[in-house]
Amino acid sequence: MITDINAEELTLYHQFRENAFREDGSFIADSPKVVNLLLEEGIEVKSILATQAYYDEHRTLIESQQDPILYLATKEQMQNIVGHKIHHNVMMHGIRPEETALNALGENIIMLDEISSTQNIGAIARSAAAIGIDSYLIPTYGPHP
Repeated sequence: MITDINAEELTLYHQFRENAFREDGSFIADSPKVVNLLLEEGIEVKSILATQAYYDEHRTLIESQQDPILYLATKEQMQNIVGHKIHHNVMMHGIRPEETALNALGENIIMLDEISSTQNIGAIARSAAAIGIDSYLIPTYGPHP
């Protein structure tokens, strides 16, 4: 259980949420749906910040990972760490997978450029998936999806 929400190792959950990938390819993902999809895909996980309810519900999935650091927090603590109200109970610090060659992405690709908000990328990705787009490209300097 987190006893100090200002602990240095938690600052990335506040400072990094809306930023692009770090130099080491790391990023922050949030929401159970997104985090679980990434865990199922076998992405490299550095840490998970979540409530006990999330850990209880997804114990098997979490135990299948390569020893990530697990931070246990209340939803109120999570909101204080990130600095705003949240509607979910989990965040994850992960490492972006290796880039995929363009010819391996399939035929239905959307290219996103000059997008400055993760929410916009999320909305576009959901809409694109609904019409059969299975891959999208983003610049390395933009927000992470």
